Amino acid sequence: TLEKNGEIYRYEFSPISSLIHSSNILSPMELTDVTEIKVYYESSVPFEIFKTAQWGNVVFPDSTFNFSLINEKLFIRGEQNTFYDTVYIWAQPVHVDTPQNGMLMSNAYKVQPNLIPFNKEIQLEIALENHHFPEHLSIYFYNEEKKTWQYMPSEFNSDSTYMQTYILSGEIFAIIKEIDAPVLSSFIPEINGTYYASDLEHISFHVEDKFAGIDGETDVFVKLDGKRVIFEYNS
Repeated sequence: TLEKNGEIYRYEFSPISSLIHSSNILSPMELTDVTEIKVYYESSVPFEIFKTAQWGNVVFPDSTFNFSLINEKLFIRGEQNTFYDTVYIWAQPVHVDTPQNGMLMSNAYKVQPNLIPFNKEIQLEIALENHHFPEHLSIYFYNEEKKTWQYMPSEFNSDSTYMQTYILSGEIFAIIKEIDAPVLSSFIPEINGTYYASDLEHISFHVEDKFAGIDGETDVFVKLDGKRVIFEYNS
């Protein structure tokens, strides 16, 4: 059954196999305003075998869209022609592996659909769970096949209550704080070393960040005597 606007709508299931049952295909419009989905086992006294809260919204191809989900934990915004056809976008909190080198600063949310291509990027905003705003935060997506978190360029919204990024597919997303700082090594010249000026032709070092990674063009800068200098970054 689907519950929407205080009314219950019933849909029959048919067996596909001994373990799988399916309803007929539902149009996106049938899911408009649905707040709860329940599955019952048919018997003389039907009993509930599955229940989930539902948060979603219908998007039309010729319209812009801007809506919140999960009690304003998420905001989703997009432009016209993001999809070729009418699409139902929905999201749910999920439990996933905690990152090894980071700390979850929000719930993890699975945004769907994940099988329909986006023609344009969608802006995704995720609410921060805490009211302080430490550094080293970003939105990450969870690679379900590799069971790893992948960094996404992100920024605070105007009042710093949400972090925002842009997505091109449905995935699992969360705000994560990176715990471990990048490791710097292989300095030339060595720290506290003594050299003849004629022996030094360049300055170099190795930087490694195993979690979020390093974008040398934006994440690294070099100063000499307090002044920034142009450098070459080799990844």
